[in-house]
Amino acid sequence: MRREFAFAPSIFLFASFAAAQQATPPTPPPTVSTPTGQTAYYAGSDVTAPELLPPVVSVSFPKHCNEYDGVVKLSAIIETNGIPRNIHEVSGELRLVDFAIELIAAQRFKPGAHDGVPSPVAIEATLGLHTCWQRPKGAENGESYGLTLRSHPVIAIEVLTQPQAALEKVNSKGDKGAALEPDAIPGVYKIGANISKPILLNEIEAEYSDYGRKERIQGICVVSLIVDAKGVPQNVHVIRSLEPSLDDNAVDAVKQWRFKPAMKDGTTPVPVMVTVEVDFHLYKQKRKLF
Repeated sequence: MRREFAFAPSIFLFASFAAAQQATPPTPPPTVSTPTGQTAYYAGSDVTAPELLPPVVSVSFPKHCNEYDGVVKLSAIIETNGIPRNIHEVSGELRLVDFAIELIAAQRFKPGAHDGVPSPVAIEATLGLHTCWQRPKGAENGESYGLTLRSHPVIAIEVLTQPQAALEKVNSKGDKGAALEPDAIPGVYKIGANISKPILLNEIEAEYSDYGRKERIQGICVVSLIVDAKGVPQNVHVIRSLEPSLDDNAVDAVKQWRFKPAMKDGTTPVPVMVTVEVDFHLYKQKRKLF
């Protein structure tokens, strides 16, 4: 089941999404209530998609605009109060992912339903973004560049299909969708108890960019990733930026790392989420895994 939304007509990869929604009258906001904490549902014949409510977004076109466009796909759970949670990257342009996550987190939805009853529903959101990036006024070397929308984004929403890797972590509901534990990332385990940490086997150092070296930028870029059951990094993205070109190099390096995977009960390899620090110094680089 698919719902498509556009904030304004735009010539972009998803321009057709806008046309589909121009005649749709605004949906009144839902009553905000405390989430029930019940399970969330994947795609199924009895699962209805949440609907994006009319958003409020800020659009500007700075005098000196470094244009940066791209497409980001995110997964999220829309609670019964219409608020998104558990927002994670599925795919996307590196510099746009965190921006897209913040954008979706600020939106509100008419909740989805299971068997006609409002319920938390897992979604995939596809965002087409036209942005400008520039260093914030007064920022010093090494500080992150800021992104602003230079045109209204285009967003398509559909109910998330149950990942095969998550089967052992959900309760089968037959043809009525699958229930996901409230705070779980589908198919990904948390380190602790019977889940061991992955062990880094092969590290590729992140290289300095020409710009970073020229401007003598130093500091730490923090990267999040999932180490899959084969020890290969997946879903690698920056969660604390240093500088765009250095961020890109950090991600490129981490994608080449290899691990002995985390183990469940000491016998079964499983995917886990970890965070690493990539430390850029002109005379020494190191990383911290935790």
